[in-house]
Amino acid sequence: MKEIMRHKLTATMFVFAVLMVSCTIIAVDAYPVPVAVLWVAFTVTLGFAVVAIRRDIKHG
Repeated sequence: MKEIMRHKLTATMFVFAVLMVSCTIIAVDAYPVPVAVLWVAFTVTLGFAVVAIRRDIKHG
């Protein structure tokens, strides 16, 4: 677990998630479709990040 928390991509995705939440709070009423598209893109990116982190930890 410590390896996962120390991985740079974990920190990057956490910061990006905080930004996504704040942008959603600000813009969801005015721009619901673009916000939904951004969340879909974030979910796909998060999936790739999880795979990359697991691969990096597995291969040392």
